[in-house]
Amino acid sequence: MIQLINLETLANFFWRLEEKYNLIVYEIDGIKVWQYQRFRIFTELAQAVGLYKRAHTKKTGFKDLLKASPSLFYYSIISNPLSGSYEKDMLIFNTGRKVNVDGKLIDIYTKYFIEEEKLENYEIIEELHENIHLTHERENRKHQDYQQIRTIVKSYFSSFRFNEGESGFIRQINNEINDELKIDFNLFHLLRLAYLYFKFDFEFYVKLLKKRKPQKIIIVCAYTFKKALVAAAKNCNVESIELQHGTIDRFHMGYSYPKHQEIDYFPDKMYVFGQYWKDHIRLPLKDENIIIKGFPYFNAISKKYFQQNKTKNQIAILSQGTIGLRISELFTKSANLFKSYTVKYKLHPGEYARWESDYQDLVNIGKYSNVEIIDNNETNLYEYLSKSEYVVGVYSTAVYEALAFGCKVILLDLPGVEYMSELIQNKYVGFAKDFLEVHEQIEKNSFKDFPVDYFFKKPN
Repeated sequence: MIQLINLETLANFFWRLEEKYNLIVYEIDGIKVWQYQRFRIFTELAQAVGLYKRAHTKKTGFKDLLKASPSLFYYSIISNPLSGSYEKDMLIFNTGRKVNVDGKLIDIYTKYFIEEEKLENYEIIEELHENIHLTHERENRKHQDYQQIRTIVKSYFSSFRFNEGESGFIRQINNEINDELKIDFNLFHLLRLAYLYFKFDFEFYVKLLKKRKPQKIIIVCAYTFKKALVAAAKNCNVESIELQHGTIDRFHMGYSYPKHQEIDYFPDKMYVFGQYWKDHIRLPLKDENIIIKGFPYFNAISKKYFQQNKTKNQIAILSQGTIGLRISELFTKSANLFKSYTVKYKLHPGEYARWESDYQDLVNIGKYSNVEIIDNNETNLYEYLSKSEYVVGVYSTAVYEALAFGCKVILLDLPGVEYMSELIQNKYVGFAKDFLEVHEQIEKNSFKDFPVDYFFKKPN
């Protein structure tokens, strides 16, 4: 039994389990179910042992789907990726999340990539965000509603069951997980979904790729259900490229495979933000397939905000869905220490819909005149970073962006901070167990500068 659970001990247990049972290559009818579901399995284990809370608001209940059904059926019919007889040089699979930039909601990862690469013959395939699409764009765009509904419905009515040998093998792993971590975990459910979702998504993606005949596909976040897309691309001899869209480190189970140099469901290439990421992440790719492209959104948008002056004694607190409750609890305990500071408490988009019910103490603190709880995208994050003297966070990409804006950054000792070990070891950031220590470090005011180009390559 593992006595003390933190992110590192859980990751080491997870990797030992994978090696012991050879799970990365474990197949059921040709589908590597563990490899497909790997990120979700680890995330749910972290939640089960109390390291993480939900990262994003989930709207997957029957009532949620029923409420969204008019939109789902509309886009399934009007904007089905399989409709129309034409070919594209490139297909771009983005997320449904958007950021408000100058009054317009955009996908920050693909919009600037398209502009920088001067793409012409391409099509975007957009997924849902909480069962809806945040914009009604149609140009060079189709939507994944049909594919996602198709997979969910087919999976729901499937009669697939594990055979006796598969059940025994999964039960052995499940028992070891429960015994070691002292939890009640259901691996059967996750691996059954893995088999079905992969099967039906793979069928769809192969059909789509054969119809559009792209030379390349670009993917934002390829480590969840889009692994079936990567597999389909390899099957159709189409090059797959993932755009870095956040923090990556050795404990990120979307990318970290310590014992494997090649992964079947991993993209052919990865475009990363800067040299730092190439130096410090171990991807299952050859060095020449990890390409430093920069972060076009940061380069384009930050120019405007670099001109702004810092607001004296302004602190931006960066929340994250997985640990948002714990951040809020730590802050509310010591909020009285920051009465002479202006506090911008920036929630993650995945927390907007639930913070008032989940973070009760924060609701009360938000009534303080010096504390603003930000639960929308009306103002760009860079506006807050550019004006804040100090930033408190844990492990988000915004930590690196804050450093680039010259903020004095302090990281909280919460699950996920292990991702930022290089920053801590090199003393680019402060490190605190709670907001009492945050206050002490701000008062002490000993922070180190760092070379911004190392993290975000500037455009040529």
